[in-house]
Amino acid sequence: MEERWFEELLDHHGRDRWFFVICRLEDDRPVGSLDLRDIGPTSGGAGLGIVIGDPADTSKGYGSDALRVLIDFGFGELRLERIWLDVFESNERARHVYERLGFVHEATFRHAVFHGGRYLDLQRMAILREEWLATRPPATS
Repeated sequence: MEERWFEELLDHHGRDRWFFVICRLEDDRPVGSLDLRDIGPTSGGAGLGIVIGDPADTSKGYGSDALRVLIDFGFGELRLERIWLDVFESNERARHVYERLGFVHEATFRHAVFHGGRYLDLQRMAILREEWLATRPPATS
């Protein structure tokens, strides 16, 4: 199953999905992954997913740094108009990071996921190209 999953990932990479590994700069140790998926060639939108594997690697800025690079890639290289993500309503720490990067709450999907014996709400957040560009420092000549 893992081999089939990886082969499918490679088949889609660079077409309708981009998948990256997050590595520490100091020693290249992988700490997580992130991706752009469901890329809409007509709508100009894409979904974003991110995970940091070991809880000991959270709160060190790896995710925020990787998100900045991925968002730059999405709006710059892929010329996207909108990048969205879903986050558990109870994950306040992640929501705070996304808000700090400029993502805006758009919707709440009530009882969207059954996990740990109960239904959980998901929040959809998104950022538009113009919003992202407004947060970037001006180019120097």
